[in-house]
Amino acid sequence: MSEQNRTAAGAQEAAGLASIETRLDAIDASLLGEQDQTNHAVPASLAWGARSDLEHGLWEGAGSSTPRSAVRRRVGPAAR
Repeated sequence: MSEQNRTAAGAQEAAGLASIETRLDAIDASLLGEQDQTNHAVPASLAWGARSDLEHGLWEGAGSSTPRSAVRRRVGPAAR
């Protein structure tokens, strides 16, 4: 799989996780009992964590495509 395909697939997965978060946010947890509030909070936290990790990886991957020499020219000798 090419880097571009991995990035597109990752972005699609992040969008799917964001959709889950949006649907969970639409539920008024104050109307739920204590056990159901917990059952609501767990997937919301897991979806947020998974999306956050995935997006962070995508950002790192996008940054790694810049050659180190180009970074050194922009930042200076301290980046070596």
